[in-house]
Amino acid sequence: MGAGVGIGAGLPSWSDLLKLLASDVDMSEVDREQLDKLDVRDAAGVLGRRLPHGALADAVVAHVQTEQVALVHQLLASLPVQEAVTTNYDRCFEKAWKAAGKRPRVLPAEPAAESRCWLLKLHGSVDDPERIVLSRDDYLRFEGEGVALAGIVQAMLLTRHMLFVGYSLSDDNFHRLMHQVRSAVGERPKRPGGDRFATALTPVPGELVNEVWEDDVSFVSTAHDGTHDPRRLAILLDLVSAPAVAPAAHLLDRSYLAMFNEEERVLREHLLSLWRLLESGTLPEPVADAVREALARVGVPAGVSGTRRRRDTGRRDNEDRTALARLLRT
Repeated sequence: MGAGVGIGAGLPSWSDLLKLLASDVDMSEVDREQLDKLDVRDAAGVLGRRLPHGALADAVVAHVQTEQVALVHQLLASLPVQEAVTTNYDRCFEKAWKAAGKRPRVLPAEPAAESRCWLLKLHGSVDDPERIVLSRDDYLRFEGEGVALAGIVQAMLLTRHMLFVGYSLSDDNFHRLMHQVRSAVGERPKRPGGDRFATALTPVPGELVNEVWEDDVSFVSTAHDGTHDPRRLAILLDLVSAPAVAPAAHLLDRSYLAMFNEEERVLREHLLSLWRLLESGTLPEPVADAVREALARVGVPAGVSGTRRRRDTGRRDNEDRTALARLLRT
């Protein structure tokens, strides 16, 4: 996810953020015209030098703080996805995921070893302003300090089919990551099946820059009659969600109660009773995990995670590792 996802929540695009920062330092019109001609990373560097030392990150945080989430955030959060990456600094997607019943861990700030749901904040966060990547110096710092984070993205490109939303693919870090992945697996004609690594959704008509990535990324434009129509992107995501989510999840949503017939009400009560049994923690853990996985395909009640394990899972895992270590020593 890139900055385009947050525009519906009132957040600035990359270029608009630089304009806001230019207002913070009270730049003249002449300086602003020159700033527009600079590479965006160099423009951020100039703005950082005109602010008090270390104040650039704080100024960025002030402009991307919001309690709102966009419709696109909510539609993406409704997809049956457990792993996500963003270059955005805001916390909108975390909020949308939590509202959808997920319990995401945010990398790199939080460990995700015991969680199946995580979000990688590749360029920092409002909660961690020291890691914010904006200027050229920040990008150079990322090359040295962000190797582990970059490795996560490269692993996803190699082992998943990624979906890019609101992301322009113009970021230098992404160029380097994709080049290294392409070098590892070869050009597209040499790949088994000739598969691409990702699909990018874009609300604008086809652009020449897309040809740079045509061997690695499939582009799907939601433009209509050659015009930019962001609403069509949300409509497409809604259509993607319909067959992707649990087919009977509405049975466990109270807001649909008035629409159910008698058979659906009975089925709802049976499903809820099974979820209550699972949450009681009385079933043997292997049985509970298998039943929970099967039920999650039907739907998960509000406030319950379909992938949640019993509270003593961490302790039992430690006991298992201790027993395994003892066996290996023997």
